[in-house]
Amino acid sequence: MRICKVTYRPSCCWQLESASTSLNRISYADNCCCGIQSVNGAGDDVELVKKFRLTPMLKEVLSHIFREPATRKYPEVRPEIPEGFRGRQVFDVSLCISCGLCARDCPAKAIEMVDVEGKKRPLFHLDRCIFCYQCAESCPRNAIKSSKIFELASTDKSELVVEPKSGRGN
Repeated sequence: MRICKVTYRPSCCWQLESASTSLNRISYADNCCCGIQSVNGAGDDVELVKKFRLTPMLKEVLSHIFREPATRKYPEVRPEIPEGFRGRQVFDVSLCISCGLCARDCPAKAIEMVDVEGKKRPLFHLDRCIFCYQCAESCPRNAIKSSKIFELASTDKSELVVEPKSGRGN
């Protein structure tokens, strides 16, 4: 079994001897997976020559030196939100008729109906939500709408629970 001394992967430029644990160089020309080329020497006393293939790597490095970085400077520079983006749900309590279709149709079970001032209102668990907006499509009065709010990171799980409030919006 041949093992590379650089990457320690099989089928490479080094061969493991069965009698001992030392690595023995193979005696024929072979291209290694680590980019080293093993070349057969003139005799046993001539050490095998290793050639590093730096040309492709050097071309790649030099081509990226003068390019603009692919990453963005978030949060200093805010990204443009595309049209049709499905962000955090916005719930309009004044339009809700307490039918419960949103909770029934939610595939992630992220909505539960709770009592608020004698009426059943949806309670949104944003940590469970998959943002499919089946709830908004099921609502007959369009009380649930999408927003462009995408920053939902939180260290407290209770911050990801949107409780219905009396009045308009939440």
